[in-house]
Amino acid sequence: MRATRRNVLVILGVLTIAGGALFGTGAFTTAEADRSVSIETADDSNAVIGLQAGSSNWVTSEDGQLTIDANKLNRNATFNVDPAFTVENNYGEEISVTISQDASGSAPAITANTTSFTLADSATQNVGLDINTTGVSSGSYDVTLTVEAAT
Repeated sequence: MRATRRNVLVILGVLTIAGGALFGTGAFTTAEADRSVSIETADDSNAVIGLQAGSSNWVTSEDGQLTIDANKLNRNATFNVDPAFTVENNYGEEISVTISQDASGSAPAITANTTSFTLADSATQNVGLDINTTGVSSGSYDVTLTVEAAT
């Protein structure tokens, strides 16, 4: 084989590829670093997302946690609780709030009258709830409402 410019470039290319395969590219696939995290909790009314009971007897604050206790509701009916609770932005900057229901089985549907809204710093929003028992059997149900905030 003659040492032409083309042959030299081919040999250099092959050597470069072989060296990269043999010794790797210098990149890494994983990294791990331990960091400490400090977490502090607060009552619902003083937390980042402040939750305070509204004017209904069904909504109370027990042990710093908002509780909705609607007993002996008629089946195949809709009940409106307005305002059920107030959401307050204690974060320090504007947040977007989303309210959703997590129910098991055939529990009553609980729908917030406003499921998504934006709150400025220190602003509040009253939230009403519709509790729909249509098609629900007699019994006791656990339903979780999730109030989620994002910046």
